[in-house]
Amino acid sequence: MSKEMILLGTLVALGIGYQIHSLPSGPPLASPSAQAISFRLLGQTRHGGGSGPIFPEKLKACDGKTVTISGFTAPFDNPQDLSKLLLTPTGGGCYFCAVPNLNAVVLVKRPLKRMTWWGGGIVNFEGVLHLARPDTADEEARQFLFTLDDARIVQAK
Repeated sequence: MSKEMILLGTLVALGIGYQIHSLPSGPPLASPSAQAISFRLLGQTRHGGGSGPIFPEKLKACDGKTVTISGFTAPFDNPQDLSKLLLTPTGGGCYFCAVPNLNAVVLVKRPLKRMTWWGGGIVNFEGVLHLARPDTADEEARQFLFTLDDARIVQAK
């Protein structure tokens, strides 16, 4: 084997080792005070006819508070801008052909436009939950029953 091949192999091995060693150790821990919620709880929200959605009491108690929730993500409107994502209980599939129920989608708003850590699959978010408010000035939030503001990726509780 030539010296060049040995040198190249060593550099590649060192480079791979450096990349693996320099990977982040994972997302931060969730805040101890954050309330864990689930899509099962969100799914208990019912259509109230002309009076708006009917939220379960446990969910109403979380409105405006910091929560954690796990799910699968998809870009909201621009795959290059990940500051807004859709969070759903299931991954894959076509959001145009198999549209999830409104009570199974959370609009996630993040302060960063890129993912700082994401291993694929289920993602755990922490943020401030806001239930549907028809009086909000946020036009995007008016389209959803649930919005998670100032969200960040965290380890599952």
